[in-house]
Amino acid sequence: MNILKLKYFFKIKWIFLLTSLILVTFAGAQDIAPQKSKSDLKYDSLIALGDKQLNEASMDAALKAYSKALNLKPAESYPATQIQFIQEQLDYLQTQNSREKVSNNIPVTSSFQKLIETADSAVSEKRYRAAQQAYAEALTIDPENKYALQRLKIATHQLALQTTIKDSTSFLPPTEELRNIMNSKFIWQKESIPYSAEELKMNFPGIDFYHAPAAQQFNTTSVLNKDHSRILNELIVSNPKMAFSSTDQDIHLINTDISFYDSLVYVKMILQNDSPKDFLTGVMLLTWQRPNKEPIKLYPLYLYPEQFPIVKPGNQTVLIYVCKPYVVSIYDYVNFDLTDRLDKIHLQVKIPGSGWNNSDYYKYFIKTVDDRDNILLNQPD
Repeated sequence: MNILKLKYFFKIKWIFLLTSLILVTFAGAQDIAPQKSKSDLKYDSLIALGDKQLNEASMDAALKAYSKALNLKPAESYPATQIQFIQEQLDYLQTQNSREKVSNNIPVTSSFQKLIETADSAVSEKRYRAAQQAYAEALTIDPENKYALQRLKIATHQLALQTTIKDSTSFLPPTEELRNIMNSKFIWQKESIPYSAEELKMNFPGIDFYHAPAAQQFNTTSVLNKDHSRILNELIVSNPKMAFSSTDQDIHLINTDISFYDSLVYVKMILQNDSPKDFLTGVMLLTWQRPNKEPIKLYPLYLYPEQFPIVKPGNQTVLIYVCKPYVVSIYDYVNFDLTDRLDKIHLQVKIPGSGWNNSDYYKYFIKTVDDRDNILLNQPD
C-alpha cells in the first residue's frame, strides 16, 4: 500500500512540474514583443514619407508613397483615406483659378473675396492656422461656399499634420536610409585606433591620437551621472529610432538616437567610411539654432569613444555626444557638426525640433537618478 501511495505521489509531482513548465514557457513567450517584418518596416516608412510630403504640399510625391503603402497592405484604411483626400484636393486646386464666385445665388462681397485671398496666401506660405481662421471668417459671410468649405478642410488637415508630431521622419526614416543602417554593407570597427603606435607615427606624423583635437571644447562645469556607463552600453547596441544624415566625400554621418537620462542628453551617431582613405575623426559640436536668435553651443561633457576614432575604409563606428539638454521648440533646429582632423571634410546633421523633442523626452528627462528611482518605486503594480 505504501509503495502504491509513493508511486501515486511521484506521478502527481511530475504532472505538476510539467504543467508549471508549460505555463512558464507560455508566459515567457507572451512577454516577447513580436519583431516587425521587413514589409512592416517598409510600410511604416512609406506612411511616414507620405505624411511628410503631404505636410510639405508635395501632392504627387505623397500620392506615390501612400499608393505604395496601400499595395503592401491593401486592408489598411489609412493610406486609402489619404489617397482620397489628396485626389479631392488636387481636383479643387485644378479649378482654383475658375472657382465659384457665387453659391446659391448669394453675391460674393469684396470682404469675402479679400478673406479668401488672405487664406489662400497663408496656405501657400504654410501658415495653416491663419488660413483656417480666414476661411472660417469667410464662411460667416457665405456659409455654403463650396470652395471655402473645402479649403477650410484642407487647412485643418494640414495644421493637424504639422502640429501632431507626425512629420515621422524623426522616428520612421525613409526606406532607403533605414535599409542602409539596418542592412549596412559596412563592417563594425571594434577598435577606435586600429594601428600600432609605430604605424601611427609613420602614417600620420605630427598627430596625437591619444588626446582630443586641440580645437575640441568641453563643458567642464557639469558632471556625469552614476548610470553613465550603463546608458552608453545600451545605446551602443540599440536599433535606430530615426535617421538624419549628412555626407561629404563619401563619409556618411547618421543620427540614429536621441535619449534623455537624468538631466543629460545622449546623441548617437553612426559614422560610415565609404571612401578609399582612412577618416580621422576630428572636432564635434552640437549647436541649438533658434529663429532670429544667436545660436547656443552645447559643449559636450563626454564623447564616446574617448579616443577620437580612425575609421578605416569600408568600416563604421558609433559616436555618442553627451551634453546638457534644453527644451527645443519645434521651430528650432539642433545642428551636429563634425570635421576630420585635417579640416578637409565637413559634415553637418540638421535635427529638427520635432526630432529632438521626441516622445521619450518627457519620460526620461528627470533631474536626478534618485528622482527617477523614486518615481519607479511609487508606480502602481
